Amino acid sequence: MTQPIKLELADRLIERAQETAQHTGRSVETVLTQWVELGAEQAAAMTMLLNGPHHLYSPLGGEATAQALGDYLKTHDHQGDH
Repeated sequence: MTQPIKLELADRLIERAQETAQHTGRSVETVLTQWVELGAEQAAAMTMLLNGPHHLYSPLGGEATAQALGDYLKTHDHQGDH
């Protein structure tokens, strides 16, 4: 099921969506929908990372660095959120 929604987007974002649509043969609506879906998936992953005690593991042995990054992100109040 889909629902129509009206958004006001910056001109530069519309231009980027139009360029992407033209280069990929998709509609601007499809491009924007995919961008929103991707952003929602990334936000969900970040929320899961930040809202629980998750141990991070690396196949190259960088667990301490990965854990430090996770700790840093938890303490710096989602700087990218507006």
